[in-house]
Amino acid sequence: MKKLLFFFLISILSLTTTVAQVVEITSDTTKLATKTGRFREAYRQGVRYAKGASGTTEITGTRVFRSLAELRRFTSPVEGIQYYLSEKGKEGYWYYDAADRSSADNTGTVLVTTSQKRLKRADVNQINCRWFLVGEGGNTADAIQAAINAGIQLSQDVLIPAGRWLVNKALVLDVPLDKTIRIIGQFGTILDFKAANASAFMHTTPVNDSTHVYGKIYLAGITFDGHRNPVTPGNAYALKTLDFRNCLWVELSNSTFQNMYGHGLIFRRCAGGIIDRNTFSGVYGRDSVYDAYGDAITLFDRSENFSIQNNTLRLASGQVGRCGIAVDVNCNYTTVINNNITGYERGIHVESCRHVLVTKNQVFRAPIGGYSAFNEDVSWEGNSFSAGEVTQPPLLSQSGVFFVYLDNKCSYRGNTISNWHGQKDVRGENTYLAKFWGDGLVIENNIFSKGNEVWAYGSHKSQQYLRNQFLDTGLRIDRQDSPTVESNFFYGGTLNLQSTSKASITKNQFYPAVEQMQSGNINAYGARFAYVADNVLRDCKNGFVIDNQQTEKAVFEGNILIRTLSQAPGNSYFYTDSNRPVENVSKSYRPNQIRDYLINDSFLVGNSGVAQ
Repeated sequence: MKKLLFFFLISILSLTTTVAQVVEITSDTTKLATKTGRFREAYRQGVRYAKGASGTTEITGTRVFRSLAELRRFTSPVEGIQYYLSEKGKEGYWYYDAADRSSADNTGTVLVTTSQKRLKRADVNQINCRWFLVGEGGNTADAIQAAINAGIQLSQDVLIPAGRWLVNKALVLDVPLDKTIRIIGQFGTILDFKAANASAFMHTTPVNDSTHVYGKIYLAGITFDGHRNPVTPGNAYALKTLDFRNCLWVELSNSTFQNMYGHGLIFRRCAGGIIDRNTFSGVYGRDSVYDAYGDAITLFDRSENFSIQNNTLRLASGQVGRCGIAVDVNCNYTTVINNNITGYERGIHVESCRHVLVTKNQVFRAPIGGYSAFNEDVSWEGNSFSAGEVTQPPLLSQSGVFFVYLDNKCSYRGNTISNWHGQKDVRGENTYLAKFWGDGLVIENNIFSKGNEVWAYGSHKSQQYLRNQFLDTGLRIDRQDSPTVESNFFYGGTLNLQSTSKASITKNQFYPAVEQMQSGNINAYGARFAYVADNVLRDCKNGFVIDNQQTEKAVFEGNILIRTLSQAPGNSYFYTDSNRPVENVSKSYRPNQIRDYLINDSFLVGNSGVAQ
């Protein structure tokens, strides 16, 4: 009689306790908490209270399932009732979908019972990879892949919990064009990869055209580790950690790439994205035979509208790599900003692109800190490139710490290029502090420090050098057409404009370098139609101020020599060609000057170079 009364009271409570009263449903007790703070014992061990179907106010008692296997054996689910799974790592509520007769069992969000009924997770707002593990030693790659597939289908974020996940196969992210996948790690989430002959760790299926066939991919908070997947340097095989193609958007943040021989990530034909606050530690691979790997970050083949920002890229001692950041082949409208790069052969590489801004980056120990080739309307601003203590000589021929190769109408402003490494390239050819090959280039407000010289020798047009500082280095613009060199400061270096045509050399100042007594000079040997005016030179060290041998129809006027040393040139102002008529060599409308502080006097200097 007492038992019957007890069950009757429980039944009444079940009918009168509404969904709105529920404060907490716990999985480790047999108690239901209500707003009033009262606890009602379940009517037998193993029973939990669960919400009724949407729109009802019924609270129904139902059994807890302690394992997936037990839940799969459940043969009589009722539609509108939720069931609780308490298996560790897979906790949560499930419901019976009577309308679904075809979905496959994926362990995590869909279960097919022995009676072929479909049970589905309720109230899913983030998918956990642990839900998809099968057994104690379950295949973690399969679990992650299943979670990704479910996340794409349900448009839900995928969580990879903290821990080391051993991944033995590539993970595929074929996101439909109208879908988005977000894969999020926790502090300590590591994907440890080992797969023989896999070309990529995580990728989209390759599509060999320019259309965008995949949707949006977001990755955050994951460490990608390749220490179990070693490859002998020199092998043609190289791993690409992430290889995403033909996507609408790719965003990667707060992740780490380490111990990877090959590439860190490569994006091809993607419409846009952000690569932000990631760390690349030991992404490497570089030799003279296989050139196309060893990059930490690569945008390639029409991946436009990207921002690569706030990343740290570094190689360990003894490792060599090709490019820290590569922006290559029509990757237009891209910004590379505030990255810190150490040790790659080319710190930042931009090639065959338009409308790219490279700004506020710092590159160390790179024989080629910046490489800019075949670009148009690309700007390099406020970067720092230092080649001190490089780990390898450059493979690129006759390169510079900053190397511009056949750019067109590009600008380079406010950069610091320093510490030329002093090495020849692997072919035994010379290298330079900086090298500018191209037409319509603007080189402005840069600091060039500690190198053999800035090399712009060649058949280039309309280069402008404005307000730069050349510290213990010089500038060579030989053979150029219509170069402009204006308002620059040369500390110890010489300006060479041999065999130029229509050069304009004005308002530059030449000082001795630190710990030197004399400055460089101006060498205009063989120049045609040169205009050299209003330059100030101090105690030139080459025996003359301006070399005008074999110049033709040149104008040298208003230049000033400040002479404080007896060994500095005096009357030998010009190095003239005595075998040619002076009027054909040069002329001036305003006289040049010698300000001789040894005798506290000044002189005007005519075309013959003799003080008047």
